[in-house]
Amino acid sequence: MKLNSPEAGRKLKFGTFATAFTVIFIAAIVIINVIATALVERYPLEIDLTREGLFEISDTTKDYVKTLNKDVKITILADEASFAGVNDYFSQANEILKGYGKLTDKIKVEYVNVVKNPGFVSQYPDLSLQSGNVLITCGEKAKVLTAYDLFNTQTSAYSTGASITSSRAEEAVTSAIMNVVSEKSYKVAVLSGHDETELPVLTSLLEQNTYQVESVHLAVGEIPEDTNVVVICAPLRDYTEEEIRLLEKFLDNGTMYGKNLLYIADPTQPSLPNLELFLSDWGINLESGVVYETNVNNVISMNPYYAIAQYVSNDATEKYTEKFASRSYPAAMPSARPLSIAFEAKGSRSTATLLQFSAESGVAPVDAEEGFSFSDNVRNETIPALVLATQMRYDQLDALESHVAVFASSSFFSTSLLQSTSFSNGDYLVNLLGQMVDKEEGVEIVPKNIDTSYISFTQGQVYGIAVAFVIVLPLAVLAIGIVVWVRRRHL
Repeated sequence: MKLNSPEAGRKLKFGTFATAFTVIFIAAIVIINVIATALVERYPLEIDLTREGLFEISDTTKDYVKTLNKDVKITILADEASFAGVNDYFSQANEILKGYGKLTDKIKVEYVNVVKNPGFVSQYPDLSLQSGNVLITCGEKAKVLTAYDLFNTQTSAYSTGASITSSRAEEAVTSAIMNVVSEKSYKVAVLSGHDETELPVLTSLLEQNTYQVESVHLAVGEIPEDTNVVVICAPLRDYTEEEIRLLEKFLDNGTMYGKNLLYIADPTQPSLPNLELFLSDWGINLESGVVYETNVNNVISMNPYYAIAQYVSNDATEKYTEKFASRSYPAAMPSARPLSIAFEAKGSRSTATLLQFSAESGVAPVDAEEGFSFSDNVRNETIPALVLATQMRYDQLDALESHVAVFASSSFFSTSLLQSTSFSNGDYLVNLLGQMVDKEEGVEIVPKNIDTSYISFTQGQVYGIAVAFVIVLPLAVLAIGIVVWVRRRHL
């Protein structure tokens, strides 16, 4: 074949075109990859296909960080490869941390190897920084997160250390950001000295939501003046008259009010005359016994004492319950002590029921015998599960308020319920306290246990599922089979 023949020209033309097309195609692929890599590094373009959304930052956090008007720096004290390479949990936490920098220009994420850069640690002489920590800073304020902050852990009887059970990286980081950017602090005093029930998960939840928590013994001294909330967790020994006077002094605050008390009751408490009289003066009575439910739709795990509390919606409770009343997941109030209202309004004080048990609930003695009849002891009226008492006066046009909130059950504050994704206990508590202290900035951060492998159903739901799968579904399959058989028989 001659080089100047028409056939050779066509081959040369098509060969040149193919070569050019290949070069352009490869160049386009390279450019697209470069652009895509740059975009992914800067913007959250990844798609999280895990069932629990393990690598995805929640919409609540996304909405919050978009409102930031201060620069925040997240510094991981390790190389990215070594931090993410510890195990799958650290890998997940690393993706969450990087995600914050992709949400807003106000957050910068960086990695610093403190072994190679010891001078970095010397910049923070007041902090105990170690390799693997996460440092959150905003101006002069700083918060250090350790592995114990980033993950839920448990200690095994067969090992000397703690093992990671689940991740709570987002909750910890968002909480730290809220702490360093907040210009106002809120202080909680947990009272001790009367055999109170210890609730470490409550303390942890408060600290994650920018509250500073400390333990206070009234026999030693008064409640600090800058305290916003006092918590009393189901004491087993009564308070003295002097200690009651200190509580009253705290709530009065020199007639300026603005103080709050959270009292947690429990059916196992003995008679505490001084405390009970103090609460009744605020319009809340503590009764004896334990609440149970007979309505299967208000019972968890087929246990009548494991009851669900209903949200009370009216003008007086709107700001405390409006965001929960329409939700499908409820508040659980197991093993609850019955409460009652002493008065709805008296002088400057008023009461409002925020959570209640249904009219099909009843009260059993704590030591009820095996033959106790649940049906014969139904109250036929609602029983309060959470009551909020308010003392208010006006200073010109400003309303000054102090509050006393009484929960019927210490089990409301259990780890499994405050961290549950099936119940609103943690979310509701944080919202309630935020409203009580008039906390405006920030968001509500509630830890979620991502390792939960079960779903809680009410007894009524269990019956419904059983009927659907044991009766309805087999009958439907049988009916379809008969129809198909009849039609084929007449073909």
